[in-house]
Amino acid sequence: MEFLEYLEEVNKHTYKPDNCKSRFKIKDIFNDHWYSFLEDNPNLNIRPVVHEEVEKMMGCASLSNGYAVYTCDHCHNYLYVPFTCKSRFCCSCGTKYTLDSADTIARKSINCPHRHITFTIHHALWPLFQENRSLLNLLFDAVSSTILSWFYERNHKENFTPGFISTLHTFGRDLKWHPHIHVLITEGAAGNFTPWEKFDFFPFKMLRNRFQTTLLSLLEKHFGKKKFKPLKDHIYKTSSNGFYVHGPKVKARNIKSTIKYVIRYAGKPAMAQSRILDYDGEFVSF
Repeated sequence: MEFLEYLEEVNKHTYKPDNCKSRFKIKDIFNDHWYSFLEDNPNLNIRPVVHEEVEKMMGCASLSNGYAVYTCDHCHNYLYVPFTCKSRFCCSCGTKYTLDSADTIARKSINCPHRHITFTIHHALWPLFQENRSLLNLLFDAVSSTILSWFYERNHKENFTPGFISTLHTFGRDLKWHPHIHVLITEGAAGNFTPWEKFDFFPFKMLRNRFQTTLLSLLEKHFGKKKFKPLKDHIYKTSSNGFYVHGPKVKARNIKSTIKYVIRYAGKPAMAQSRILDYDGEFVSF
């Protein structure tokens, strides 16, 4: 009984860090069912990094993973502060990471209007990137080449260079694997002779076709012309207008609010914890 009383006392003086206001925690659902899920699905090809991040999230803010003790010299009250997991998969730590990232990026950004552009790819390419995640780097390369080549063509001598931030998002609204790139780009650029030139028009038809051509060329170089040609021909045949590129004007008061929106959107988990309506230990309603 003394041990139970000790645990109650520790719990009473333990700080519980959690940035999520939901009554039901995704962490609790995983703690209840993760290991039985693995036992029931032994043939699933789960990447090691997934196991690692899930384990970190499940043990977040647990005293068994270490803690600091703070005491008051006057009233002698004390507080245990457990170490958090620092995983972006964690609802609490991931939220803090996203907010910190938005603040850091905002401090480095040019204070001017920005455009949020989304670059998507043909669904026939999705399996290639899922089987070999290192190919995801080619998405960044293709987007960067598409943007910089267009700005260069505005004036070769000036070689205008915009400021832009690219973020990878690997799933869509239906939670299926759907890799695409979010870009936050300045509506202006610096040239070799001109300090700043305004660019608030983006030719999306050109961006669609150029992004498609650039990415398919990079993939052909990786896989080989002979092996990749059938898929490349199929994509050109079914995507005559290029890959979908979307970039409406952003209605925001300042650059910081724009960046926070994009970073939070691209960094959000597959399902927000606040959407959970009920959890009875077996079933989840959301």
